[in-house]
Parts: sequence; C-alpha cells; structure tokens
Amino acid sequence: ISRRNWPTLRVVPQSDGGNEKKTGWDANPPKDWGEEQTRRIALEIRRLRGRRSAQWLANRTSELGYAISRSVISDLEIARRRYITTAEVTILARALDTAPIALIYPFPYYGDEIEVLPSSEFEKIVAVQWFTGKQGIYLEDLMSMVDQANYHSNLLRLNRARQAWDLNDRKEQLILEIRWMRQRRRDGEDVGSTARLDDLEADIAYQEARIDELKKL
Repeated sequence: ISRRNWPTLRVVPQSDGGNEKKTGWDANPPKDWGEEQTRRIALEIRRLRGRRSAQWLANRTSELGYAISRSVISDLEIARRRYITTAEVTILARALDTAPIALIYPFPYYGDEIEVLPSSEFEKIVAVQWFTGKQGIYLEDLMSMVDQANYHSNLLRLNRARQAWDLNDRKEQLILEIRWMRQRRRDGEDVGSTARLDDLEADIAYQEARIDELKKL
C-alpha cells in the first residue's frame, strides 16, 4: 500500500470532566485584604484592555510619562505580582480612559458586597463614597460618632472646594445661556425681554462671589 493512501490518525484530547485548570487569580486567590484590592484592580485592567495587548498598554503608559512595563502588567493580571502602587493605578486609569476610583472599585456597585476595610463588608458604593470623601448616613456603620466628627472636620476644605467647583459649573452654564440669547437676538429672533438677561448676569455675579468666598475659607 502506498504511504500516501495510509489513513490519517487524529488525536482527540480527553475531557477532564469539566474540571478546567484554574489560572491566575482563580488559581492563586488573595491571601489577605491588601491582595484582594490588587486582584480587583488587575481584573478590571484586563477587562478594559480587551483585545489590545499588554505591550500596547505599556506603550500607552510610557506616552503618558510614567512607563509601566509589559511584564508588570502581565504579572498583575496573572497574579504573579500581588501589589500595585497608587502611581500605577493613576497612570493605568488614564491609559485605559477611566478614573482611578473605577479601577479600585469597578462595577457593579449595588448588591455586591466587598471588604471596605478588613472584616468590614458593605456594598461597593459605600466604599466609593467613603474613598472619595463623600458624606452620608452610610458612615454610621463604617465609623463611630467621634470618628465621623473627625472625618467631617478633616474633609471640610475638600468639600468647600467641591462646592466651588459645582458653582463654577453653574456659572459657565449661565454664561453659555447669555451668549446663546445674545446671538439669537442679533439674528433677529425673539428671546424674551432684557429682564432675563439681567437676571442671568446677576446670578453669575452671585456665583462668582460665592466661589471667591469658598476659596478663601
């Protein structure tokens, strides 16, 4: 029989009964609260990276001014490296077009409890609110009344800065509305009385005064 007519044998891999070998963080789960933070961040980095390579992400961090090597990114994703720095979280968040807080605490935010602190489990949104300095009734379960008072006191300047930011947003919206009204008036359209413009300008002046006041406190 000619060799070219010999039947072809194919080796079919045997099934392991559905028990697939675990890899990465599944095979080597976090040993403590600190490593759990890294695991959560690493999985979100991998999800956001999608089909783009780890080298692409490494190149992107280099372009942004703080290079993180391909091997570091890969080691984070496969659980070989079990810590991450704040600098790395920040630059990776920018490289992946997200916010650092969204890397640390990715969705879902409701119905998904995590350890906000060691042995203190809450819905993830509680961790987000506390981490970003928000205030609310959730603090009652997270810290004592004395600690809450200190928390509010220590964040006073941050909250004032946020108020000034929000007021500035409001001011910019008013400025755009005035420009829109004036442009339409120049085009001969009826946009109402000048009283509306006067009210808007007065509101802008108030916002500016309040912003200056908050920045001085």
